[in-house]
Amino acid sequence: MGFDSKKLNTGMLSSQSWVFEGRAYVVLVHDGCDIRKAHAEHLEYLGWVQDLSGKWIRGYNTLNSVCVDLQGG
Repeated sequence: MGFDSKKLNTGMLSSQSWVFEGRAYVVLVHDGCDIRKAHAEHLEYLGWVQDLSGKWIRGYNTLNSVCVDLQGG
């Protein structure tokens, strides 16, 4: 996947800094995955992704991120 995780982490932390105020340790987890729509032909923003065997099929690229406060505060 072509993204700079350092820039992504910095951007997320700076835009949501109030959420992490006073936290000593926060983990950011990024999960890039494909949503496969092998039989779709006419969906908005439909692109190309790889299926589990490496074949190119129709679908969407996604990136989900979560922030975890390991101390539970």
